[in-house]
Amino acid sequence: MTFTTTNEKPVLLRLAVMVVLLGIAGCQHRTSPAPLIGGVTVSGRVLEGGGNAGLGHVEVGLYAGDVEKYARPLMSGTTNASGYFSISSVEPGAYLFRAVRAGYRESNQRLLVARTSMPSLTIRLFPGSSACVASAAPHAAVTNCP
Repeated sequence: MTFTTTNEKPVLLRLAVMVVLLGIAGCQHRTSPAPLIGGVTVSGRVLEGGGNAGLGHVEVGLYAGDVEKYARPLMSGTTNASGYFSISSVEPGAYLFRAVRAGYRESNQRLLVARTSMPSLTIRLFPGSSACVASAAPHAAVTNCP
């Protein structure tokens, strides 16, 4: 490669910097499930059994579609002492919503997150160790739990 300028070093240096910057910009893509700024907030409350008492320290998470039992959630959180949770900046799409706490039956529910705001979810966990599928619809009753 030949240049017609009298000082080739600054031209080569600028060219090298441009190549590096273009390479970095071309390689930047979303490699982690980092939250989308301005996304939707998924929030609600986990209740204990058939009553109205909130259940604290429940792990809640959003998974991509169907997952195996020990898969890592895309986004997660924990309920406070009163059972409330909030997961911010969720991208619109279909998820598996899972709520888990030791000594309680796990709750798994498909959840469709729209581009607009989400209504508050109500999840019920029942004492026990076997699987329990509960509704994650706003103010919905439990669907397959004793």
